[in-house]
Amino acid sequence: MKETTKSIAKISPIFKLSSFSWYILLTAFVLTIIENFLKMPLLVGSWHIVSYLLLLAPLIYLSIKKRVKNRFTKYFIFAILILIFDTFYYNNSFVQIFVPIAIYLLIILLYLSSMHSIKNIYKTLIPSTSMPIFTLNYLKDFIDNIFTLKKDKAIYKRIILGVLATLPFVLIFTLLFTSADSLYSKFLSTIFTNNFNFSFSYLFSVPLYFTLYLSIFVYGLSNSTNSSSLSISKKIDSLIIGILLWSLNLLFLSFVALKIPFLLEGSLPKSINIANFAREGFFELMLVMAIVSAIFLFIFRYDNSKKINFLLALLLFQTIIIGIVSLKKIYLYHNLMGATVLRNYVEWFDYFLILILLFAILSTLKGFKYSTFLNFLIALATISFVAISSVNIDALVAKENILKFKNNPNKLDKKMLQELSIDALPVIKKYNIKLNYKNYFSNLRDCSSFKSYHLGYCLKSR
Repeated sequence: MKETTKSIAKISPIFKLSSFSWYILLTAFVLTIIENFLKMPLLVGSWHIVSYLLLLAPLIYLSIKKRVKNRFTKYFIFAILILIFDTFYYNNSFVQIFVPIAIYLLIILLYLSSMHSIKNIYKTLIPSTSMPIFTLNYLKDFIDNIFTLKKDKAIYKRIILGVLATLPFVLIFTLLFTSADSLYSKFLSTIFTNNFNFSFSYLFSVPLYFTLYLSIFVYGLSNSTNSSSLSISKKIDSLIIGILLWSLNLLFLSFVALKIPFLLEGSLPKSINIANFAREGFFELMLVMAIVSAIFLFIFRYDNSKKINFLLALLLFQTIIIGIVSLKKIYLYHNLMGATVLRNYVEWFDYFLILILLFAILSTLKGFKYSTFLNFLIALATISFVAISSVNIDALVAKENILKFKNNPNKLDKKMLQELSIDALPVIKKYNIKLNYKNYFSNLRDCSSFKSYHLGYCLKSR
């Protein structure tokens, strides 16, 4: 008896609408062209922004049409749109290097979770998959679906005829407009001019990129299995946890007790160099806070008895004091040496960890569910990341240092100012600080070219 082979993948019902399926194909094709033939620069430019928006467009459309099941999708879409604007307006290293990576990761995770009915926000970033990842059967189902819709077969012929009838007119009018207006001609050339040299690598990269983009759309939107809640298999030994927490509490108490005079009075032994004291330790202390947060996540998931919660709360409270010690060191170093980009990021991360620890204490005292803490963590992390990305960090650092050493300009670190991105240039000009801007801010982008055009850079470089 001959068995019929059934596909292990079932595409989403939204692909039964042929217009949407063709739109997905066209979007994947355009993204492939942008990635392979337009040779985008390393720094974020206009074509990067077009790519981000094209990747998001199907999700935005489905969200507007209320076809996504995950009620948190729209909030993450809004966050991603802010991040996209940030990459097109700010020039600092964090926004230009790390934020684009975050945008791609968030978009992929949204596609994997948007068709899930979920109650907890953390499941948006920890999605379940309903299909095997390493299979192309879902793409086969998608292609078969497009070409087997009987009622739509006549549409293909009409589309082809429409395109053939349209192309000559588009070409004629484009030629006439470019001949009639030099500005329009220059505008088109900045968008599409490309020194195209065919490479045999395109034979492999084009189908690879096309399959990749199409997979993100089809696989993600077909991934409709509902996410399950976190399951706790068994509790861990309370005696072991108790010994661990008592030992850590005693160790932390010895450190905190030693720092109480510094916290209350700011007093230090006379033999200690203030600059060295302020410089040392705040990275290590933040690492302590991060490790304690991880310990809390592990223990709170498996054991939330009253005794364990008390010991956890005590450890968390002492860790917050350690965080305040770290902050005071950072403030002291700022006052002595001035601000830098890294020092500001360290300070903000310290605040972030303290907020997590405060909510962790509240969770132990109020008996919150583990999922509630994860929801808070994901929401706070997302909001914090978007907020930090939206801060003009280089201008902030420049202003802080200029004002700090206003009465003593010889101590102003001009070399550090010159190493900042062009985002700091308006502030530097405002306070009439003389720097050789051209060595640091020019020749990075070409504002006359669409592919390398960057809104923030081109506005500030005028």
